Amino acid sequence: MLSERRSTTALPRDSLDDLCFLCQTHDGEISDDHWFDRPIYSEPGVGVAVPAVGSFVPGYLLVAPWNHVRSVANVRLEDEEFFAFFERIWDQLHQRLGGPFTTFEHGSCSTEAPSSACIEHAHIHIVPGSFRLAAHKQIASYNSLSDFWRSDELRARSYVMSLDDRGRVSIWEDPKVSQFFRRQIALHLDLEHEWDYALAPRYEVMRLTYDLLGVK
Repeated sequence: MLSERRSTTALPRDSLDDLCFLCQTHDGEISDDHWFDRPIYSEPGVGVAVPAVGSFVPGYLLVAPWNHVRSVANVRLEDEEFFAFFERIWDQLHQRLGGPFTTFEHGSCSTEAPSSACIEHAHIHIVPGSFRLAAHKQIASYNSLSDFWRSDELRARSYVMSLDDRGRVSIWEDPKVSQFFRRQIALHLDLEHEWDYALAPRYEVMRLTYDLLGVK
């Protein structure tokens, strides 16, 4: 049952990963040389949103639960408010930037390696623009992100997920290719050599995101 397994899937608040950049945003003390980790939106104990390193376009955000879990499927029961937080950001972006958006996750787990995920703290990508995403084998679909989470089906395996502009979720088997959906978007934008955020951080685009969303 859902309530039987959620309480131990995240690290305790006093044991958040000191090496995780998303966990490090919680203390509010971002060094000048890591200005790009300054949150756009933050709700202590619930979630945080930051510009994506390797942003293809201005407005590209990563939305993450506050606690350190490996995937959206593993968000703890007591952290369910994260889904309302995500929806508030989703609505604000639509109001401020219009649409459409391409939204996805590379969900990892502790028992499968490698995976398409590049870091071990769950995060959902929201990318302005409409880009068709797909993997080899679709395994499930849901009417909403919270419906997917409540299904309790994928907490023990990695997967890739996309969310359309109506909020409907599609789940595919993990192709275990690093930054799998980012590669697809890069191809759509003729940026096929810049899919890797570590090699092509595109800091100038991140600065535009702060300007676009009114964060100084």
